[in-house]
Amino acid sequence: MASKPVSELHRAIEIFGRRGRKLSAARLEEIDAILVALLPDYRELDIEGKQRFALLVVAEIRSAIEQFNDSVDRRIADAVLAVSSEFHDKTVTARRQFVLENDCGFSEDQFKNRRRRIIRDIAQYLEAAMRDRDSHAHASIAESLDSEEPSQSADQKIEPIDNSSVTISVSGDYLGNINIHQTSLDAISLPVAVGIVVDGPPARADKVLLVRRRERYGALDWQFPAGIVKPGEIPAELIVHEVAAETGVHCSVVDLLGQRVHPITNVRIIYFLCRYISGIADNLDPNENRDVIWCEVASIGRYIPIENIYLPAYQRLQLMAARDVM
Repeated sequence: MASKPVSELHRAIEIFGRRGRKLSAARLEEIDAILVALLPDYRELDIEGKQRFALLVVAEIRSAIEQFNDSVDRRIADAVLAVSSEFHDKTVTARRQFVLENDCGFSEDQFKNRRRRIIRDIAQYLEAAMRDRDSHAHASIAESLDSEEPSQSADQKIEPIDNSSVTISVSGDYLGNINIHQTSLDAISLPVAVGIVVDGPPARADKVLLVRRRERYGALDWQFPAGIVKPGEIPAELIVHEVAAETGVHCSVVDLLGQRVHPITNVRIIYFLCRYISGIADNLDPNENRDVIWCEVASIGRYIPIENIYLPAYQRLQLMAARDVM
């Protein structure tokens, strides 16, 4: 009986499985068949756009593999796409042999017979994820058009926050002493400190803390814990206090990841990487939040669109999830 034809994305995943030897954004960009199959205009993107999309696809592939209920399927998917470090830089034949020699319950027939279906399922998952993202983007645009708030005309430019209002110096212990010099207490004009709180073994990030705001701002729903930094406050100290007050989680600041003017809110954001110390995650501020959860790092794209996450923060999370050091 003739086998069913496979999609271009299916073929692209097979190509990457043979040549990639490690699931990472950099390898996806080198062997870009998957990226082009998902986004035909991928090669027209600028460097940052390509990098963001590659990171997004890595996260979605990891999420797809997590969805397999059968542990054998998950293990075969891991080996086919070289997800785990034990498979990195091994040929497809070596990865298959590794599984056959080291995993109980596997046979060569299982690997061969399931591989094609597993790749098909991953391809279907990725296609559905891309459709969902497109639908979400269109819904957000429609929502903004239906808003009663007057929209900005083409010649009206939103001025960014004056860079002179925030100066950053990072001390050896990464406390990030940031001095705020402003006279206005207008919330929109003040910086916001964001805490990306991770938990897991030392130098790893298995989970990240998220809050779901009660008042949704456009496409923003789930986000990292945050707090407004008023004049005289030290952002690194503020975010530790805010995380505990909102979620019951006690953490310490590990690093200052950087800052930017948020592309949606136009507010200056200062990003800190934090490490879990103690406490049980709970919604301690129901006036502000609807929910608080620990999210698997590999699944973060289900809650926050990858393109909305500060790129250095997302890259750091992916590195830590892949067992790289901080």
